[in-house]
Amino acid sequence: MPNDPGDVRNFGAVFDETARVEPTRIAIIDTSGRTLSYGDFAVRVARTANALDSMGVSERDRVALLYQNGVDYLVATLAVARVGAVPVPVTPKLSAEKLRFVLDDCGARLMLVADRQTFSGSVASAITQADSVTTVALHTRTTALYLDNTNVVLLRDRIDDMVSHGPAVVSASDPAVQPYTSGSTGRPRPSSRGSG
Repeated sequence: MPNDPGDVRNFGAVFDETARVEPTRIAIIDTSGRTLSYGDFAVRVARTANALDSMGVSERDRVALLYQNGVDYLVATLAVARVGAVPVPVTPKLSAEKLRFVLDDCGARLMLVADRQTFSGSVASAITQADSVTTVALHTRTTALYLDNTNVVLLRDRIDDMVSHGPAVVSASDPAVQPYTSGSTGRPRPSSRGSG
């Protein structure tokens, strides 16, 4: 219901207006000094959202994000939100047991992993043994991820050149993100944050 008074702005579209008005303005400078303009950032988010949509990701689906902080993490987070799905940030420092728990507990359909990310043998095993979760790398060839390729998809192959994915309509009661605690005192615990 697009005109429902409970509708709020999809946080996956948070930079759209700035990208439209000032597309060349620098949006991000990461720790390596890499820069990205608002226009380029918005295009990457929309294209990644298109690819996720083509994989059947839809509203309220949980998508785990296994990333270090950086540009790709921000692109992935906003692209997941843009299709109306719920990003579930997961630290690469979790043990294999805790990672399996988070993936099972949140019901993730996909897990996006960072390019050039390497995983310990037990974490890589936990990723590839998660039967209900498809692991998705953004750009890098899957062999570079040190994962068994049986359930790894290269998102780059699905990114459309057209920037067409508008943000999904969300309401204030929809979850915007579902972070988990580290589980330092036991199992990780979810802590959903609403869109409103």
